[in-house]
Amino acid sequence: MTRLSRLIVVLSVLIAVPAWAGRGGRHEWARVVSVTPIYESFRVVTPHRRCWTERVGHKRRRHSRHHSAAPGLIGATAGGAMGWHSGHDRTSRHLGMITGVLLGGTIGHAIGHEHRPHRRHGRHFARRRHKERCELHEEVRYEQRVTGYDVEYRYRGRTYRARRDDDPGRRIRVAVGVTPVD
Repeated sequence: MTRLSRLIVVLSVLIAVPAWAGRGGRHEWARVVSVTPIYESFRVVTPHRRCWTERVGHKRRRHSRHHSAAPGLIGATAGGAMGWHSGHDRTSRHLGMITGVLLGGTIGHAIGHEHRPHRRHGRHFARRRHKERCELHEEVRYEQRVTGYDVEYRYRGRTYRARRDDDPGRRIRVAVGVTPVD
């Protein structure tokens, strides 16, 4: 073994011994007296999609001609003129004109209001369909979770306390060491 190798081994031992001694040296078992769980409250947010079906109706647009009496008047005028010209004498012309006015006015009115929305009991009704609507909402709840344990244990007649991440059970392993006193 070379001189440098020996020096490295000696230095490693000198460094390792105090580190090992600082950890307590040896381990023993102590009796657990009590374990108290430590709880923390956590906020849990769960998104939910809520959907429902709605009836949706489409109203038809009204055009300005629906409010006008013009189609009926034009039909009556045209019907009256045709009825007047269909007669051969004065009486038949008058009867033809009256019949033409009535028929022409009725037909003109019907044609003029052909695109008007249907009415039922004086109200508009439209084609109805169903549409699904959805909204996203968050359900918030709070949970209690164990985040650690306060442990009380006895070793050689003395009581000690420690906080741990896990429940140690009936016994807990403790490090025992000797520290020089000045």
